[in-house]
This record gives sequence, C-alpha cells and structure tokens, in this order.
Amino acid sequence: MSEQSSSLIKLSSWGAIKMSGADSRTYLNSQVTAHISNLTAQQACFAAHCDAKGKSWSHFYFVPTGDDCQLFQRQSTIEKSLAELNKYGVFSRTDITHNTQLHWYAQLGNNQLEINQVSQDDTTYRVALSSNITLIATETQLDANNNEALFEKALIDNGIIFLHAEQQGEYVPQMLNLQAIDGISFNKGCYMGQETVARMRYLGKNKRAAFPFSGHADNINVGDTLEMPAGENWRRAGTVVSACAIDGQMYGMAVCAADLDLNTQLKLKNQDTSQFTLSELPYTLEYKASE
Repeated sequence: MSEQSSSLIKLSSWGAIKMSGADSRTYLNSQVTAHISNLTAQQACFAAHCDAKGKSWSHFYFVPTGDDCQLFQRQSTIEKSLAELNKYGVFSRTDITHNTQLHWYAQLGNNQLEINQVSQDDTTYRVALSSNITLIATETQLDANNNEALFEKALIDNGIIFLHAEQQGEYVPQMLNLQAIDGISFNKGCYMGQETVARMRYLGKNKRAAFPFSGHADNINVGDTLEMPAGENWRRAGTVVSACAIDGQMYGMAVCAADLDLNTQLKLKNQDTSQFTLSELPYTLEYKASE
C-alpha cells in the first residue's frame, strides 16, 4: 500500500445527490436549513433537509462542483431525500439525481485549506470539512484504504453528525447540533420545516442535544439505548446516533438531555458489562447573535 493510500480513506458507504440547472441553488435554498443563496461559487456548508414538521430527512454537506452542486451524505439517506426534493423540483429549472459518477474520499490530518472553501484541479474537488478532515470528490479512482471507521471517528471528534436512514424523521436539526456547525440560518426565507426549527430556538422548545462518548462494549449500533444510574436501577439516558469501533475501543455520539452531566456513567441497555463516559463538545451549543 502506498503512503497516499495509508492516509486516504475511500468512502464507499457515502454518496451525493447532484443538482444541476439554472435554478438549482434558488430551489435548494427554499428546501433546506442553510442559506445556500448567500454562499459564494466555491463555498461549502452543512445543512439539513426536513419534512413539514421540521424532522430531518438528511443532514448533508453542500459542495459546489463547477456548474453543479453535490449534497454529500450517507448513501442510506439519499433515496428518501432525493424523492422529496424531486416532488417540487419539477417546477424549477433543476435536474436532481443520485450522482454515481463521483468517488468520495477523506484525507485526515491538519490541512492547509480554508474551511468550507472548495478547490478544483481538473475533475477533482477538495474541501476542508473541518480543520483535520479534507473531503475529496473525483471522477478518478484513487489508491486508498477502506477504513471508514477512522472517518467516522474524525466526525465524532468534530461533533459532526450525518443521519442514517433509520433515523430519518426522528430529530429536528438542533437535536443533532446543526446550529453549532453553521448548518442553520435564521435570517433566510421560508423552507420546509422552518416553523419548527425556529420554534426550537426562539421558544426554547428543544431540550435535547448530541454528545460524544467512548468506552467498551461487546458491540454497539446506531439506535442503541444508553442508560444511566437511577438509584439501584438504570434509566434511559439517550440514543446512539453515530458509532464506530477502533482497536477495541467504542466511540459515538448520542442524543441526550441537553443538561446531562458530563460526568454521568453510561452503559448500553441489555449490556451490563458495557461502560461509557461522555466528552465535551468541540463547540458551544449557544446560538450566534448573527444567525
């Protein structure tokens, strides 16, 4: 394996919805939480695509690629989000498809790119998704390893959550901390689910947030229940929304009560030998005044 392939990760279980056409950005802006119309031609951002009740169908990373744009997300959420975008997309000059032509890779480690700024080299696009994750989209197959757990761990370290299919329609974006990574604009026009998303902020309706955790268990899966002590018993503490295992250690993020004490000891339901501890988030959950 080459030096490049040892640090470059092929993201086989990830993909993108492709949008092309004169109205693509305008139409997308009317459907998702981020202010797409305010971005420059080379600027990326996080966003959520929600139903009418403000529950997320997908959390994605918007990546402009020339005249087109890509909504990078897990492969499992593409089908539902694509179908919903196409319901009203037929009334705009936009073509919305599952892009199977691009290959996606992640390069981990400190990068020299400005975060959220896309650079292009022929048919290859690079963007710093965070200070230590570079996302690469290319039409060319690259020499890379397949250890997606390392990418998942890097996302967890940065407090970034992309929905899985089994979570679609379960969470409003703030429960997955999307406002903390600039994925929600409160200064834009209407979009699907906006009323609920705004109410979570201005009426203080949201009482949940996602927190990173680590520890040991026989196994762990998205959707598993975390429990915390309640006297001599255990009670529900949260739900796992992302997880990976590296060298016998388990890492993940779980949606819990927003005021949960970070010193709380946790275990998995029905795995009494499991043990987890919470970690601090790399950002604040407070809303920015300019949003």
